[in-house]
Amino acid sequence: MGDARIVRGTQDGAALVMLVVVLVPVVTLFGGFALAMHARDLRLDEDIARERCFWIAEGGIDDAIHRASAGLLPAIGMLYELDLGGGATCTVNAIALGGNGIDDDGDGMVDEADEDLLEVHSIGRYRRWQRELVTWLGRVPFLPDLGAPAVVASPSTDVDLGGTPRLDGRDHDLDGSPGDPAEARAGLAIMTPGTVADLAARLTGGEPDAVLGAGGTPSLAQVPSFDVVELAARVRNVANLVLTNTTYADLQFGNAETGTGLVTFREGDLHLTGNSRGAGILVVTGDLVMSGTCRFDGVILVLGSLENAGGTAQVYGAVVLGPGAGSLRAAGTFDLRYSVAATRFADGLVGRYATFNGWQELAR
Repeated sequence: MGDARIVRGTQDGAALVMLVVVLVPVVTLFGGFALAMHARDLRLDEDIARERCFWIAEGGIDDAIHRASAGLLPAIGMLYELDLGGGATCTVNAIALGGNGIDDDGDGMVDEADEDLLEVHSIGRYRRWQRELVTWLGRVPFLPDLGAPAVVASPSTDVDLGGTPRLDGRDHDLDGSPGDPAEARAGLAIMTPGTVADLAARLTGGEPDAVLGAGGTPSLAQVPSFDVVELAARVRNVANLVLTNTTYADLQFGNAETGTGLVTFREGDLHLTGNSRGAGILVVTGDLVMSGTCRFDGVILVLGSLENAGGTAQVYGAVVLGPGAGSLRAAGTFDLRYSVAATRFADGLVGRYATFNGWQELAR
């Protein structure tokens, strides 16, 4: 009986050893398979997360294209964030290549017309991953080619250039240095059906010598007409600064040299005094009066009269007086200089960028 128990115990032990011998490779095999499947699942999860980042970034590009085509893109160079939910976010940034001071296309020229593109970067983020896409959008201009630094819509608008005036149609950079000679315009222009003879009749005494630019002195031109009132209404719809008072002293509302500009609208008269500086587009539906020291970079649309009442006023870009303007009147020092950089800067604040010029993904 004892021997039988010993034999049975020995057989059970041997069976257990055999079971272990058989199960260890099986467990090892299945364990390795499970680890491989887990690693594959992790890689697949990462791939899905990365792919999701791509679509998130593409969503940012689509949003920027929509905003740019509607003239609603935030100020150039300012980042904005989109939260798409579920932990998906993207950062969008628009860079104006036409005004960055760089030879972007390597042709030896800086900021020429074919570089007037908007480079849009979109970084899509999900979990710990991110991917960046970039696209280039061509501009659909918002402002017409104004043709001169001073444009009047009506032959009945009086031109009174007293003090020390200069209406200079030669191109200037924002620092006052000469710009591209090929971009020279007339110093003073009138919209059709007005004529150069109408303008010439308004200039008396030494006034013709103050109107410089293409074609000699006085530099006068006739330009195609456009609806100044309708353009002012369109600007109003996209204005990001609405002035509610008639008089402002030391108003600071932009500086193109530092890349800051606003679309500013004033319903009624506006008087700028003290030391004021602005940039972008300024629309005044009444009379605009400047006194003290005033500098503006961009385009000014005035439906009433424009007067420099004294002191020093500098405008880089262009001034347009609507059909109801009574006069363009200067006293003190009135320095109006045509500037492609300033007008391009102004148009960039509201211009539509809609022409699609390709895209690529930056290195991950």
